[in-house]
Order: sequence, then structure tokens, then C-alpha cells
Amino acid sequence: STEGGSAAIFSVFGLQQLPEQGTALAHWCHSLAPGGCCVVCFWPSTVEEQGPWALYRQILSEKGIAMPNPASSWDATLLSSCADLDVDVISDEVVRHDMKWESLDFFWRAMTESGPWEITKRRKGADFMEDLRVEFYGRIGVSAQEPLAHKPGARLITIRKRDSA
Repeated sequence: STEGGSAAIFSVFGLQQLPEQGTALAHWCHSLAPGGCCVVCFWPSTVEEQGPWALYRQILSEKGIAMPNPASSWDATLLSSCADLDVDVISDEVVRHDMKWESLDFFWRAMTESGPWEITKRRKGADFMEDLRVEFYGRIGVSAQEPLAHKPGARLITIRKRDSA
């Protein structure tokens, strides 16, 4: 921290976990010292057009489970929360990451036992998740013991607070 604010704020895959993401980003930017930078990396509403996470969303949608519309999701208007602050957006890009899982089974367990799909299991129950697993495995294109790879995109934003005049 420097006098009058923070020299840097760095968040990796935390912003999407907060209830009011725009408010959080605005607060972080407001907390910067002149010349300070805020670097935020997060999973946007749509992380891939094809791949296991896209297939999961598609199957849930087909089952009538409401999924957020990416065009109206929180990240589509995120930067507007900083519009009235004395900051400049230095970069705003999608960075693709190679993700490799030792097997489809390992991937499924990771997502449903301690990952983001666990909430679906809690809300819909074990029987629903087993039916979902069977359909997912039937459509993913690899067998249960084969490695699984995909390349989801994280959004990376760098913001700098303008120097005082």
C-alpha cells in the first residue's frame, strides 16, 4: 500500500464468486493510489463454445434448467461500474488456458464433488446427477478412462488509476 491507496490489487478467479462483482471492481479501483494497477482474471459467463463446460450448460438448458444468458450476465457490463472513476482500462482480453484432466471420470468427480457443479447436485439430488452423468458421458466423445482436454477462456482485465494532476 502507498499513502492514499494501494499500489496494486490482484484477483485471480475470485471476482465471479462475489455477489456484486461490479461493486467489488469499482471498490478495488477506487482503492488504488494514483498510478496503481488492478489486475483481475476471472471466468466469464461463457468460458468456451465447445468442450465439457459448454456441453454441461447445453444439457442443463435442454433439461429446462435456467442458465444465465451470457449477453445479459454480470460480466457484460462489468467495466461500466468503473466509468465514473479516474481510471483507464489498459487491457481487456480473453486468455485461453489448456486444461488437461487425467480422465473423464476424474473430471466429473472434480466438478461434482468439490467443484462448481456440486451446487447442481445439492439442488437436484444424486439421481438427477447420475442421469446427467450418463447423458454427459454419452455426448462428450471420450470414454470414462480417457484423458480429457479443453481450452476455456478466462477474462483478464488490467486497470490503472490516473496520476493526480
